[in-house]
Amino acid sequence: MGSVFIPIDDTTRENGCLQVLTASHHMGRITHGLSGEQRAADMERVEQAKHKLDHLYLEMKAGDILFFHCNLLHGSDPNTSDKRRWVFVVAFNKKKNDPYKEHHMPRYTPMIKMPDSALMECDADEEVANTNFMKLSEDHYLRANTI
Repeated sequence: MGSVFIPIDDTTRENGCLQVLTASHHMGRITHGLSGEQRAADMERVEQAKHKLDHLYLEMKAGDILFFHCNLLHGSDPNTSDKRRWVFVVAFNKKKNDPYKEHHMPRYTPMIKMPDSALMECDADEEVANTNFMKLSEDHYLRANTI
């Protein structure tokens, strides 16, 4: 599994750019738990890793692209500046790495190749526009208020 991180806005230390611990993906998967309002890696293990691994601040320009392994320890500080920090993140997973228990991430579903004309023939605009794809109130992996 890997992720692609694409800033929509410039990310700086001032607005809480992405931070990583180099080579931390070699530690394997680290158990996650709640830290405040979101899931985070076991902080005791993270603190141990910080003593051995380089801690990098990844300041990026809008449109830059970063590819990284899913087990790379990463995070960001809160954005306390007056500058927006929006990013687009896409996560990829092998089909053999299907989730072992139900949660908000869907199980593997094979993709069906469609003809180009299918885009013009689709009439699901209203149906899709009013669909709530994630029920955050039922998500066991994060705490969230209703949107």
